[in-house]
Amino acid sequence: MPKIRPTTAKRLKRAAIARIHGRPAKPRPKLSGSRPRAPVEIGEIVRKRAEAEAAIADARKSHERLREAIDILPQGIVFLDPDGRYILWNKKYSEIYSRSSDLFRPGARLQDTIRIGVERGDYPDAIGREEEWIAERLAKLYRPGERHEQTLSDGRCILIEERLTTDGGIVGLRVDITELKQREASFRLLFDSNPVPMIVCGLDDERILGVNDAAARHYGYSRAEFEQLSIRRLQAFETEPQWAGDRSSDEQAARTWKHVRADGTLIDLAIYSRHLVHGDQPAVLLSLMDITERKRAEARLAFMAQHDGLTGLPNRNLLRQQMDDILLHTRRSAEKVATPSATSCCAASPSACDRPCARKTSWPVSTRTNSRSSRAG
Repeated sequence: MPKIRPTTAKRLKRAAIARIHGRPAKPRPKLSGSRPRAPVEIGEIVRKRAEAEAAIADARKSHERLREAIDILPQGIVFLDPDGRYILWNKKYSEIYSRSSDLFRPGARLQDTIRIGVERGDYPDAIGREEEWIAERLAKLYRPGERHEQTLSDGRCILIEERLTTDGGIVGLRVDITELKQREASFRLLFDSNPVPMIVCGLDDERILGVNDAAARHYGYSRAEFEQLSIRRLQAFETEPQWAGDRSSDEQAARTWKHVRADGTLIDLAIYSRHLVHGDQPAVLLSLMDITERKRAEARLAFMAQHDGLTGLPNRNLLRQQMDDILLHTRRSAEKVATPSATSCCAASPSACDRPCARKTSWPVSTRTNSRSSRAG
């Protein structure tokens, strides 16, 4: 009986086991010139496999870190591929579009989620013009660069800014500006309905950007006419702007200026100024307090305090003030001054006149001189 080689015995044993389990035995192809791999090659394969697994682990960790980083941002962020499909988004993005968040998944198209959102009524601006609104939104999506606002069904206002990446993808930023819009509406209401005339003008070109109803009534210009003017056109004299000078503070106290109305009337104003931003450009808000009547009343009171109420002639208060000014001037300049003559004021009746003059000063002296002369005689 011929001897069977060990390798042949193992092959026959495997074939018998395969027949028992009902499977045909698959003969192994015999490799010509095959030789066992060297330990050096096996070690290289193990090393490369370990490096690949480490790289995968690092990539996974970097992805998790990126996810954590964008999730803590207060703005909504979304990453799209060149075909407009979702790659990555953060929690804030899902919160902003909570009514459509069930549609977000990697590979889904933003265009489809927008269309479904329009069908659900998530975008009030699209009601009645759905296809037109979708076309406008997609045009802004694939030609990004300008900011635009979007109103949601719950009343929130979202500021959208999108940018293209180097590979043609899109990075979108969503900012909830609802509170800002509410404050802006409150300011607009306060500005338009304020009884005090108010003007907003550019800080650099001094062009009038807006006025309220009170300013239009006070100056006599319409809003359209105001927008064609600069603040210098309202000034009666060529001076620096009301807000020129110290800019260390955003708000400046009142300064008095003289403006010209549409009919040519001059008015005196106490102007308060405050710096702000209007339409992405620096501007200044002017509050105009008309003090024309107050200044006239002050001038009238000052005149009455120094003049007679019936004749309008200067009284002794004015005379004393003028004499004090003259005496102060003479002390400083060493000049001489003469007092008025008696014939100019009280020559006729000295006792009836209450103005100080040379005659009253010399009257007692003359009396004393005459009495001494009489005693001597």
